[in-house]
Amino acid sequence: MTSRYRSSTVCYLLATLIGGCMGGCMGGCMRGCAPEVSAQEKALVGWVENVTIPEAGVTLKAKLDTGAKTSSLDASSIKLIERDNGRWVQFLLTDPETGENIVMKEKRERGVKIIRHSGKHQRRHVVDMDVCVAGRRHNIEFSLIDRSNFIYPVLLGRSALDRINLVIDPESTFLSDPDCPTSDDK
Repeated sequence: MTSRYRSSTVCYLLATLIGGCMGGCMGGCMRGCAPEVSAQEKALVGWVENVTIPEAGVTLKAKLDTGAKTSSLDASSIKLIERDNGRWVQFLLTDPETGENIVMKEKRERGVKIIRHSGKHQRRHVVDMDVCVAGRRHNIEFSLIDRSNFIYPVLLGRSALDRINLVIDPESTFLSDPDCPTSDDK
């Protein structure tokens, strides 16, 4: 069963990276076909990648989790503040290399109610932030939560993964560059 799973995963990755359905889905290795896309549109990444938050100048480990709908970011001292005639969220983001706490202030986009594994509900603030994933800058919606007890300070859920056009290799980690392109590279 494992070899069959790996075989179909490899066929899917190859079909996606080389442009979709060719030769009847590569000789029938998949039941369905991904739509045709060019290799430049999708980036191959592992299930764990480093991502950069350019505004804070930090690189964090991220778990790419297709089982979670919402993305979340490790934050502490989260509080709602009034600023520029609107509701903003102030929070601390910890640089894993230095241990320094960076004060962040982001516009509050909305609140969200998350259902935990225990079945209990939890309310969180949601902010939009630029994040560099696989060498590309993306604006991603994050719910803020203390993830200090977790291995990965960033969790990228389906909503973000769908928008940022990635192919995830479930057997690999750290396949991509977390840095954003400079203005010269655009």
